Amino acid sequence: MSVVTTKKGQLEALKLMLSKRIILRLYENDTFPNYYYENKDYREASGGGYEAKVLEPGKWKFGYIADNPVASYPQQVFEFTGPVGLVFGYYITDEDNKIVRWAEKIADGPYEVLRMGDTVTIVPRIRLPRIELEGKK
Repeated sequence: MSVVTTKKGQLEALKLMLSKRIILRLYENDTFPNYYYENKDYREASGGGYEAKVLEPGKWKFGYIADNPVASYPQQVFEFTGPVGLVFGYYITDEDNKIVRWAEKIADGPYEVLRMGDTVTIVPRIRLPRIELEGKK
């Protein structure tokens, strides 16, 4: 017997996951996110006027790519007032910064933040894979 999530069911699960405020954070360590990472595995950017950004639930756009549910948020621009160093990616946490929801290494990064006016632009997004689980009869 298999457990299969439905296309619409997965989309609703994604909407539920994004129904509360979450926080977009930039990270400075050269790491590739993985399934087991926690907050301690990311070194959040600091200095240079950096501030994490709050992502509000009502601004997400939902759809499908190759039958997989996706959500994307409007472009977020971090503008700096001074040096931060290298930014390798972003990670999303709950509002209390206790749980990492997901993370992404910047494909064309890292971005070097050296001076006032430097920017890093992120389009937060998440795509769920199709889920099928084998069960016992």
